Amino acid sequence: MISVVIIDDDRSFCDGLFDFLKHVKDIEIIGIAYDGETGLSKIINLRPSVALLDLSMPKLDGLSVLEKLKNLDIDTKIIISTINNNIHITNVCYSLGACYVLLKPYDFACLPKLFHTLSNTKLCRQNGKIAIRDYLTDLGIPTDKVGFYFLTDAVAYLSHNDIQTASLTKDIYPFVANKNKTSPANVERGLRYIVDFLWNRSDEVFLEKIYGRAFKKNRPTNGEFIFRIYEKTRVICDL
Repeated sequence: MISVVIIDDDRSFCDGLFDFLKHVKDIEIIGIAYDGETGLSKIINLRPSVALLDLSMPKLDGLSVLEKLKNLDIDTKIIISTINNNIHITNVCYSLGACYVLLKPYDFACLPKLFHTLSNTKLCRQNGKIAIRDYLTDLGIPTDKVGFYFLTDAVAYLSHNDIQTASLTKDIYPFVANKNKTSPANVERGLRYIVDFLWNRSDEVFLEKIYGRAFKKNRPTNGEFIFRIYEKTRVICDL
């Protein structure tokens, strides 16, 4: 049984999520908190398998909760649930120990699989590149384009290194170039081609697969796109 604590000051959100999850087999909500201070106490005392944590809350915000949990010997997997689509904030969440970041609004139907993946799977990096390739193929990225393998290696790099300090031009491009026996400039061009290829489709269904309902229509930079693919595959692919 996967035990879950919900920490969010939006009571209607909590009520809706509770109504959805109470019908899901093998998942039990053992606590709900409407502020960070109470939420932290419930995580410490109840030791849930998973905690769904909002960032903006009274008394103690989500980042402060993560900071306090970082120094405690608690196995709870923390999923951040937020309307804040800021890459820097997302990086901070991961650096403080969050396992996943969900951008609101999202479909509750995605949560059971995510809970099971986080609760039952240990990190396994050795199969990561295969999983990344499968995910990229499912997105419709052509495998015969050199940028496909550049993107795979770039995402794999993030799974093994500190995403908070990784530099696109100083770390990722040289790493991918060395792996593929080419130059960083060719890596940049190959990745730019892949991003342009995908964005020129103007396929909103595709964009929602990557960014959820709150996708942005402006073309992302290479770095933004690499990070987003990493964010999507780090749980799906057990990175």
